[in-house]
Amino acid sequence: MAKQSGGHVFVDSSPGGGARFRVLLPWAGRRAAEVMVGPSIQANVTPDAGTILLVEDEPQVRAIARQMLEDSGYHVLEAGDVEEALRIGASHPGRLDLLLADVVMPGMSGPQIAARLAPVRPEMRILYMSGYMNDTSVHRSVVSAGQALLAKPFTAFGLAHEVRKALR
Repeated sequence: MAKQSGGHVFVDSSPGGGARFRVLLPWAGRRAAEVMVGPSIQANVTPDAGTILLVEDEPQVRAIARQMLEDSGYHVLEAGDVEEALRIGASHPGRLDLLLADVVMPGMSGPQIAARLAPVRPEMRILYMSGYMNDTSVHRSVVSAGQALLAKPFTAFGLAHEVRKALR
């Protein structure tokens, strides 16, 4: 993520001596309190805005994304791995409005999960997310399918905006 922001990460390590990490980020030019993070999403909260199947293998990212989505009025079903995503996608008795899946996951990619769920959930929209936006193979696999791609890290406003776009 440091490189995506124009920064650098330096690692110094030696056997038995541990490791030292230095993270250099570009100067924003303003104090943090002066930086506007975007409009509040609270004004756009809609009760029962839809049901989202969130598929993310990183527990912390999944928890944050779930909270952001719930704060925006969405009902969230979460899966931490491919098997759980396929099980929920096939067995959930209600509607699934959106699949929000990480592109790169152990075992099966987000697009592969979507392809497996498509026959049982043809109405389900798809939004992918990735922390590897500079990896052309990742980007190409999603863009070639004509699907939306959300860059990680994302803000609550950015996530809500992309989800609303995908559901239109």
